[in-house]
Amino acid sequence: VLTQAKDNAELKAKAEKALMAIEGIKPEEFRAAIMRRDAEIEKINTKLATLEDMIKSLMNEMKEFRSTVAQFKGTETILGMTDEARKNMLRIQQLKDQVEVMADKVMAAFLEFQRGFRDVTNLSLKLSTLEETVKPLEKMVSQMDVVVKQAVTKAELAKLTGDLETMKRLAQEIREYHEKMASRKDELETLRGEQRREVRRLETKYRKEFSKLNAKVKVLERVSSRILNLLLSTK
Repeated sequence: VLTQAKDNAELKAKAEKALMAIEGIKPEEFRAAIMRRDAEIEKINTKLATLEDMIKSLMNEMKEFRSTVAQFKGTETILGMTDEARKNMLRIQQLKDQVEVMADKVMAAFLEFQRGFRDVTNLSLKLSTLEETVKPLEKMVSQMDVVVKQAVTKAELAKLTGDLETMKRLAQEIREYHEKMASRKDELETLRGEQRREVRRLETKYRKEFSKLNAKVKVLERVSSRILNLLLSTK
């Protein structure tokens, strides 16, 4: 009975104390405290939603990263993949520049050859005309051999005959050179066609490799940046 009476007295004291505390609270202050607590809860919920979106986005990035990493073997390969891709693109660009320089040189040589070929062709035509002019002169010399021998000295006749032979030989050499240059023109045209086809093939091949390497580099840079930001935000 004494214990129960003691417990009842303690309960009564606690109830009176709680009642006094409640009576001391002002409604305006209580509502303001509730509003502050609700505002804090809302901020926390917003931060949680933002964090959840970041986690989902990071998970998607990690899936894409794992898909890319699955194509390679070894940690060292993964770490060095970005640098290697850039080196490959640099080598491809250098090779492309070399091909373009070679194409320019071939084109310049071809144009120079065409100019020389036109000059040789014009000279060959002039010499052909000269040869046609010389032929009747030779015939006339043969027909008038007796008369010429009587009219000029032997030395002068030998000189004239030698000059005619020299002109004939020169015309023949020019004709042979003209034919040789014509055959070289065909060869150069063939080489030029092959060079154009090779340049187109290289451009097509390296354009595809450029696209693949750029895609891989962008994925790695994006994932690396997100991981770095996440690590910094957790500090």
